[in-house]
Amino acid sequence: MVNSLALLGWGPPDEVEVRPIEEIIELFTLETVNKSAAFFDVKKLDHINAEYIKALDPVRFAELVEPHMTGDDAPWPVEAYRSEVVEALAPEIQQRIATLSEAPSWVSWIFAPSIDNYDEKSWNKAMVKGKASARVLDEVVSALDAESFDDAEALEAAVMGVGNRLTEEMETRVMSQAPVRVALTGHSAGIPLWQAMTLLGKVSCLDRLRAARARLD
Repeated sequence: MVNSLALLGWGPPDEVEVRPIEEIIELFTLETVNKSAAFFDVKKLDHINAEYIKALDPVRFAELVEPHMTGDDAPWPVEAYRSEVVEALAPEIQQRIATLSEAPSWVSWIFAPSIDNYDEKSWNKAMVKGKASARVLDEVVSALDAESFDDAEALEAAVMGVGNRLTEEMETRVMSQAPVRVALTGHSAGIPLWQAMTLLGKVSCLDRLRAARARLD
C-alpha cells in the first residue's frame, strides 16, 4: 500500500516502481512530482501487492495467509487445515494471487473432506464428453493403487501413462489428466496436481477417483 501511494503523481527516474520504501525515499524529489491530479488505480495496487506476495518466502507466506485459512468463513473444517500443505504449495499459490484472501480457493479441495459439488462445465467437458473417461478413471485407480504417493513424478507418470496407453489402443487422443483433475478437485483448472496429490494422500485420492467413477455411471 505504501509503495502504491508513493507512486501517485510521482515515479522513479528508472521506472522501476515496485521497490523498498527506503529506495523510494532516496529517489524522491518534489521537482519530479506531476502537477496533474493523481489517479488511484486499484488494478495497479493489485499488481504491486501481487509482486510483494510473490517475493515472500514460503514460511512467511504461510504465516500471513493462515488467518484467511482458519477464520470463521473458511470453506473447510478448521481442524482439517495444515500449514505445512500451504508452505509446500506456496510457490504455486503465490504466482496466482493478488491478495492473501484469494489463497484459500486454490487449496480448498485439499482440505475439503470430499468433493460434493463438481463444477458442471468442468464435469461435462472432462467426464461426459471426454473420450474413454470411465476407462481412464478405472485404470488410473489401478495404477495409483500401486504407488506409495511419496513421489510426485511417479504419480504424474502413472496418470499420464494411462492416457498414452489408451491413445495407442484406441488410435485417438485420450486425455487422462483432465478427468483425474476434475475427480480430485471438482474443477478443470488449478495448481499443478502431482505434488498436491502427495499432500492430499493416497486414500483420499483413490476415494475421490472412485466417487467420480460412480457418479459417472
